[in-house]
Formats: sequence, structure tokens, C-alpha cells
Amino acid sequence: MYNSLCNSKLVQKDITYINHEIYGLEIRPLKDFIEKPDIVIMITNPYQSMRIIQGYTYQLGVHKNIKIAGNQVFCSECTATPYESNDLNISMLCSGTRYFAKWDNNEMTIGIPYNKQVY
Repeated sequence: MYNSLCNSKLVQKDITYINHEIYGLEIRPLKDFIEKPDIVIMITNPYQSMRIIQGYTYQLGVHKNIKIAGNQVFCSECTATPYESNDLNISMLCSGTRYFAKWDNNEMTIGIPYNKQVY
């Protein structure tokens, strides 16, 4: 997947992991949650993503820490990274989830901690 073992190790080192045991996962529309979730993941398109990021910037300033590799979309880029950094992150999705979930070519994701929602 990478041009060298060295580069592969660098990528692996930089992928965000949650270092404690997780015992569950709930997936549902945001309006249906009884307790506030830790992370909100939005499946969106580039225009909607731009608007979300503009709202983020309006409320919190310019985002300076996007972390993206085009892999590990739901595992790392839109779940672990926002959880560990307490900040928004984007993903262009990855080939695995695009294939199995049949995402449209125009879809992407944003993961954001619930406490950083912009309205």
C-alpha cells in the first residue's frame, strides 16, 4: 500500500488509536440519542463539508490539525482522531468502505466531538 517499508512504518506510527478498551458502539441519527455521544460522524459532500468547516471556523477559529491518509476512515480518521484530539477531522473515505458500503464518489466524512458541534 506504500512505496517502502520505511514509509509504511511512518504511516502506521501516525495513525491515531484509542488506547483504552471500548465496550460498545451506537450508530443512529443524532436526534435519536438519549445520552450525548462522544463523536458525531457525518457522511457529507464537499459543499456541505465546506459549510460545516466555515461554521467551525466562525465559532472556534481556523482548524490547524487535519490528519488524513485516505485510509482507516471510520476507525481512525473520523473516530479515534476526533476522540483523542477533541477536535474535528475529515476523511475522503477509503477504498474498503467505498467498495463495501457503495459510497458515492462525491461523499466524504467529518468526525467531530459532540462538544465541538457548530450550529
